[in-house]
Amino acid sequence: MAEVCLVVGGVASFLQIAQTLISLTKELKQCIRILRYAPKDIKQLRHEMLSFSFHLQWFDKLAKECLEELEGSPEKAPRLKQLDAMLKECKTIVNGFKKFLQRFFVNKSQSSRFEVLVDRIRWYFRQSQVIGLRLALESTKSSVSLFINLLMLEDLRKQIAKLKRDLQEVPRELKDRM
Repeated sequence: MAEVCLVVGGVASFLQIAQTLISLTKELKQCIRILRYAPKDIKQLRHEMLSFSFHLQWFDKLAKECLEELEGSPEKAPRLKQLDAMLKECKTIVNGFKKFLQRFFVNKSQSSRFEVLVDRIRWYFRQSQVIGLRLALESTKSSVSLFINLLMLEDLRKQIAKLKRDLQEVPRELKDRM
């Protein structure tokens, strides 16, 4: 009876060791995948940030032009305050990405294989920071898109109201003919 318990215990411990090895192998495989594709991920992240910076500058210019049309309006102050808050948030994200990516874009032609490996390992351990920065970037993009959509909606409503007023007026030529 003791031998049966010993065999069952041995099989159970073997299965537990096998399960642990399988999970460690999967983690190692994912780690190797992240290390292998680190340069491509870094370039993609850099491209996303350059694109976002360009669009942010364009948004800033257009939004300020739209707000100039509200000169003298009581609506201008809260919108300008909201725009400034959004731009600060965007600049904080851009600066966070610049600071994060700064280490990965030194002159790679002079880097040794060891430095490249260290950069890849550093990238692996900063994956959670990358995920957080990307989520903040998506949130900011949504805020900017919503702000632009609301500005366009307001402009369209003003144009519709103006067209309705214009339709209510009889053109001078028709009045003269009558």
